[in-house]
Amino acid sequence: MNGVLLAIVLYVLITTMLAMATRGEEIRVFGRRLVFTIAGFLIYLGGERRARRRASTPKPLAVAMVGATLVGIALFYTQMLPLMIRTVAQFIGAATGVSHAAPQPTVIPLPLVFTYSSIIPYVLIGLGIAVVAHETMHAIIALREGVSVRSWGVGVVALIPLAFVEVDEQEFNSSPKRSRAAVLSAGPFANAVIALATLAIFVASSHALAAWAQPAIVIQSIDCSVCVGGCPARSAGLQPGDIIAYINGSPIHSFQQLKEAIERAGYGGKLLATLCSPSGECRNVSIVLSAWFRGSNRPCIGVELRPGYAVFENGVALIPPQLSALVQLVRASFFTFIINYSLFVFNAIPLIITDGSKLLRVLAEGRPRLEKLFASRAFDIVNAVVIGAAMAVSTYLILVGA
Repeated sequence: MNGVLLAIVLYVLITTMLAMATRGEEIRVFGRRLVFTIAGFLIYLGGERRARRRASTPKPLAVAMVGATLVGIALFYTQMLPLMIRTVAQFIGAATGVSHAAPQPTVIPLPLVFTYSSIIPYVLIGLGIAVVAHETMHAIIALREGVSVRSWGVGVVALIPLAFVEVDEQEFNSSPKRSRAAVLSAGPFANAVIALATLAIFVASSHALAAWAQPAIVIQSIDCSVCVGGCPARSAGLQPGDIIAYINGSPIHSFQQLKEAIERAGYGGKLLATLCSPSGECRNVSIVLSAWFRGSNRPCIGVELRPGYAVFENGVALIPPQLSALVQLVRASFFTFIINYSLFVFNAIPLIITDGSKLLRVLAEGRPRLEKLFASRAFDIVNAVVIGAAMAVSTYLILVGA
């Protein structure tokens, strides 16, 4: 974890120093435009595409896009904001001794997500789908509304990966109010649609998984370094990939069940374990609990475990290839939903440069009081402070292992 924190600090320092050295101006690298920002950079990949003619977005779609963005704003203020405020309040209360409620991370910076190596592929897939769909929808609606696209690209700003589309500002500002609202709400709408679709896939695949298989405990690796006085796993012949199907004749579906079996046996006791390969080839082994966990008084086996799913039948546990594919679908759809939902909501809210902040100013045109309110950026500033505080608290909780 310290290595991750060091990498984040170095990244912020280097990109910020380069931003200061280049004064935020474009430089050319291998023929591509590159701009450094504070804690980030932007790479321009595509060239200009002129809008041929204006063909207004169908009214039902335009209304749906604007409506979806407003729903995103409502979700933030009714669901996410109270949760973040509670996290910060609980952290302050725990730090001052006023409260004993344990705060939980709520806004996790993306770099810290990558410390969990098992989910990196799913996060990358979900993030790629989210940012490409978001910006592609912006570009499609902009061109349809007669607004040219000057360029597009990818980057990282404030540790957040993003894709972007740069439209012709003059054409955009001179477009009708309805057109500007459609362009601004197109990105959040795309993420909302993907979030709903992947949620449906996740629910359906989860039900299929629950009907077919049961939770299982799989040996990830043999790790004798955590044991003192021997290595029962190595002595018993345990292998990475083995499913711990049964202990003393009882099926094992959770870490808690395995822990309870070890505690019942105690130090010096024996566990009669049925271990199965993913193909269903099983063997019985006797595990003698002849070692202690380093720094504790608990019996140690010497394995790193991971949760999984397996089919249990006739005393055998197996993981068919189709089951592995279904598990991958459940995980991929879950993370794609979470990422698209988060991008949908956070782009919808008033937050300095978000689509939602710009959309509210467009919708407020012709209403002096609302124009003045949204021009003040009061909502943007409050949201930024709360999100920043929640992110700082979440980062601290993760780094200290809370």
